[in-house]
Amino acid sequence: MSQSPHWGLARRERGDGEVFRYAVRENKSMHLDDVNTEGMKIMLQSAGAGKEALNLITCDGKWVPRLGRFDHRIMLRAVLVEE
Repeated sequence: MSQSPHWGLARRERGDGEVFRYAVRENKSMHLDDVNTEGMKIMLQSAGAGKEALNLITCDGKWVPRLGRFDHRIMLRAVLVEE
């Protein structure tokens, strides 16, 4: 996934070459403890009612060696931009 020069737009290319553009509606870092409660409730909702959407969760924050994981997650929600 590439970030547009205009923050808030993301571009995704499918394996067959078709390109999709998304408008980022929410992009925040959450502590791992909050992801399992508040975060997942948010991610189960569409970022735009009645629109195709994209929700991504990825690692963020500091690496915690004793736990073998990062302490935060990026929670990104976006909606498809109609061309």
